[in-house]
Amino acid sequence: MKNKHLVLMFLFVLLLGGVSRYVPWFRSDNIYSSLIKADKKEIRRIVILNQQLPELLLEADERNWYVTQDDVVVGFPDSLAEPLLDAIALMKAVRIIDENSTDTTGLTPGNYIEVTAELASGRREYFRVGKETMTGGKPGTYVQIVPHGGIYLVEGHLRKKFDVDCQDFRSRDIGIPEEITAISIIRSGIDSISYTKTDSAGWVKQGQPDTIPGMKAWLGYLKILKNLPYANPSETGPYDIEDGADYRVELTGKNPEQSVRLDFYGIRFTRTEDQSVDVILAKRCLLHSSANEYNYFFLNSQETVRPIISSPGAGATVR
Repeated sequence: MKNKHLVLMFLFVLLLGGVSRYVPWFRSDNIYSSLIKADKKEIRRIVILNQQLPELLLEADERNWYVTQDDVVVGFPDSLAEPLLDAIALMKAVRIIDENSTDTTGLTPGNYIEVTAELASGRREYFRVGKETMTGGKPGTYVQIVPHGGIYLVEGHLRKKFDVDCQDFRSRDIGIPEEITAISIIRSGIDSISYTKTDSAGWVKQGQPDTIPGMKAWLGYLKILKNLPYANPSETGPYDIEDGADYRVELTGKNPEQSVRLDFYGIRFTRTEDQSVDVILAKRCLLHSSANEYNYFFLNSQETVRPIISSPGAGATVR
């Protein structure tokens, strides 16, 4: 009797499996699976082809990430690569889409963004990113896996993460400390001067008490050095960067880890016969911050540069 029950159970399961192949309500396109088999730590190279932009190449070495586009190469910290790496390695498919739906999913030529991710092993993963959508109140994105052409709805809005260019990986922060406790100013070939903040919120110059009424205003000028235009590597050549800064400002924060060095280029200092200092500014000066080592910035407004170069107690005539 026991064997008879086993035979009947086997026949029932076999029949159920056969019916499920042909009856619609047994089938479902809903899935929940990783599309890209890759650990984000293993991704070392990403190529993004967007019909609206030049090819974007991101590569990692043992130290950092670099982005290349239109012969411009910029290094950037790992933190800026994380959204892309997560979007690739954590991509979850929730539904299979009819392969004939490319028109409605934004996966037609000229509309999709094609991405190639290369792992340290040399293995490559290819996929195309189509439209973003909302389904069931949840954000999703249509993605096509290139080797087999399968189309999937994946979790989250991903297109915006891949619709990027070189500038998106360039930080504009120059790292001015919130609270500055010491300042050192070095003018190439001329002199250096230092200021220290006292417990009474005043400042002493070169270790000696001094009245510096312009210090608050001068610090204010430093703090407006933000959102400056980038200088591409091909544009920094005339500034003799390897010879050292023309004007250097070192700012020590209350937390020493927040200290920063600002290097200015395109400034010429000369001493006149009466030993005063004459300063000539280039039409646009170059700025580099130790807190943003991969990027240089242009100071196109001489009105911004003048009060900074005319540092408190420096006694310079700027023109």
